[in-house]
Amino acid sequence: MEVLSLTECRGGSHRIKSTVQNPSCQQPSHLPAFFDNSLGMVSKIYIISLPRRNDRHIQMDLLKDALHLDWTYRDACEANASAFMSRPMLEDDVIPVFDWPRDMEDMVYSREKLQPFGADLWTLPSSHSLSDLAAYAEIADPYVFTHKGIAPSAQQASAVSDIPPLACTSGNDIFAPFSPNLPLYRHLTAAKVACWYSHLQTIRDIANGEDEAALVLEDDVDIERDAKVRLQALWIALPSDWDIVYLGHCWSNESQFPPLSRISLQLPSGRMARSALHPANTPKCTHAYALSRIGARRIVAHLRHPPFAYSRAIDQALAWLVQSGRLRAFSIVPPVVAQRKIVYSDVTPGLGSAWRDELYNGVFGGIDKQTKLEEPVRNVVTL
Repeated sequence: MEVLSLTECRGGSHRIKSTVQNPSCQQPSHLPAFFDNSLGMVSKIYIISLPRRNDRHIQMDLLKDALHLDWTYRDACEANASAFMSRPMLEDDVIPVFDWPRDMEDMVYSREKLQPFGADLWTLPSSHSLSDLAAYAEIADPYVFTHKGIAPSAQQASAVSDIPPLACTSGNDIFAPFSPNLPLYRHLTAAKVACWYSHLQTIRDIANGEDEAALVLEDDVDIERDAKVRLQALWIALPSDWDIVYLGHCWSNESQFPPLSRISLQLPSGRMARSALHPANTPKCTHAYALSRIGARRIVAHLRHPPFAYSRAIDQALAWLVQSGRLRAFSIVPPVVAQRKIVYSDVTPGLGSAWRDELYNGVFGGIDKQTKLEEPVRNVVTL
């Protein structure tokens, strides 16, 4: 049995500012409802953030105030903690790929709240010892107890001393062999598992909530000053049965498919800016995505399916669901939300991956640097 330390996290929230009532953004025959304090197209915004990252909270509060937004901070999970999960080790005769349950859509459209199921049962209270763990999954990081200088206990050390590093799987594969030559993004680490868990808990809240749509952001982003104008102009073209819209992405050409809608905006400096809504290709990164409530339920159903759960980084998982047609996904191009990557990452070494985006006129900077916050966007034209 392989064991991975997973943060004991109960999905806590803090700094709740407001809640908008009677949201609706998924109406086939009507224009979508707009919300003044949440970028217009969703009724609630969540920020996933480690509670100890006060440096990021300060920056995000500046962003919130500049754009007159309200949002809820959701506590992310640390990569080192006392909750564990386990999985049976693969045998030679195990089928190398898995299938999705045929009744998954029944659960997606059910009116009942999602109850713990599948990989949800892997996360156990910290009072359980290693010998108490049920055999469900094998995802392990032999270095997890040395992260951030935390020394392992004798019991923990003996449990992981002979476990090799793990690789992220791809597609519907159940297993991927590890090699020291794998690029870092293919290494399955405790930090990536904790990131998966953090996003899953927030997505579950949306799935079980009353809001028809919500936005999930990570705590290292900048947002276009005119994001609300762009989204309101583009959202009208969105199909009523959408699952997820990426407001920012990385490592993918999200312009590959023809756009559903394009707009042109004249910035206060006189510069022209364009935005388009495209069917998604294979978007990576999870720093900014909107979810419909049905889309959130569909994602939870997939992310907790045991052969798929915690098998790779969360953005790789969502990208595969998009690529394989399991989600109806769309991307805003160019992004209206970008990762800043100016302080150290808790998931990837250093400042994060090499991908960089620059906004036209973000709150913290952009190409159109002459623009002031108080100046309105002019001449929004649908192309």
